[in-house]
Amino acid sequence: MSAKGRFIINANTRICSKYFRLTCRQVDYDTLLSESRFPCPGRDMYFKSGVCSVITQFDGRNLDVIYSDRTSWGNRLLQHWLRIKLKECIISIAEKVLPDRMHYWEQQKGLKAKSVSVKLLRGKTLGQCFHDGRIELSPKILLMPESYTDSVILHEMAHLKYHHHRQSFWNYLSILLGEDSKAQSTRMDLEMGIKYFYLDYIMQ
Repeated sequence: MSAKGRFIINANTRICSKYFRLTCRQVDYDTLLSESRFPCPGRDMYFKSGVCSVITQFDGRNLDVIYSDRTSWGNRLLQHWLRIKLKECIISIAEKVLPDRMHYWEQQKGLKAKSVSVKLLRGKTLGQCFHDGRIELSPKILLMPESYTDSVILHEMAHLKYHHHRQSFWNYLSILLGEDSKAQSTRMDLEMGIKYFYLDYIMQ
């Protein structure tokens, strides 16, 4: 984190989940400039004072950040640009993966939502279920371990039957999860910890 307590994306940043991977790769400055002259599908470039500083290459699942020893990671505009690239990639994957994962659990559990969509939700909200049966899922859950991604999906599916958080809801969620739902929720919060704040920074 910076002196202001915010995360930054830099050469040491790594994101690895089942559905998305971010890696950073250093090349020499001349190679970076040479690569910037050859646009190709999935490639974007950040220019500072007319000179390429960073290249991103996205193949639909993996985002490669290519930089040189002259890249200034502390540059506020570069950080903003990198977050936009990350967010675009993550959302594009989430819009394909999360509805498919939702439909899988619908078949497994015998539940059916009216619709499922991917939407950036405020704060720590990872999903929400409406009284008419619509479910919205945050793309953030794509970056969590798959078991936690599924837990969020099943949590919202439990709201198809119980539109509250009283004990009957938690009992039903425990049946869907196959384990104590409150204990699982506590474990997820402990294991994710500061990662929640990092996801917020990336997806803000």
